[in-house]
Amino acid sequence: MDLILERFLRESWKNAKALADESDILELVPFGDPPRAVVAQFRANCYVKALRGVALHEGFSCGFRFPENYLSLALPWEVMQFIAPPNIVHPNIRPTAICLGTGLQPGTELRELLFRTYELVTFQRRSQPADPLNPEAAAWVRRNWPVPPADNRPLKRRSNEGSAQ
Repeated sequence: MDLILERFLRESWKNAKALADESDILELVPFGDPPRAVVAQFRANCYVKALRGVALHEGFSCGFRFPENYLSLALPWEVMQFIAPPNIVHPNIRPTAICLGTGLQPGTELRELLFRTYELVTFQRRSQPADPLNPEAAAWVRRNWPVPPADNRPLKRRSNEGSAQ
């Protein structure tokens, strides 16, 4: 592995792990040392297709892979993969594809990807994409605009929580 990529992955993992340690919502499963792939499990609500419309569902998972050329080229379909639930309702998600909206920049740290994914999936960051991955979900969003957040908790606990007073 390239030494620069290895240093980047170690630092990125350290920062992502610190976020997970400060979160009641996020659990990370690393693969490799330093991790070249990470599965993020969020204990947060998202919207899913149900028998009668759309319902809240607790929990969703995404995978992140960092190929050898990640510091010079970041292709979303190579880096991010939506894992579960398969019946998610979101205009920017068509399992297994997920689009964070703005272009993915090479070298974006895992911590930033985790924040952006969480805000997108829980509808904390609302958007009506012009070219949705999931047209059926986009139609539901248009009919129900503004869609309330599926989960409005912050991904990271506030820094003063849990400290001795």
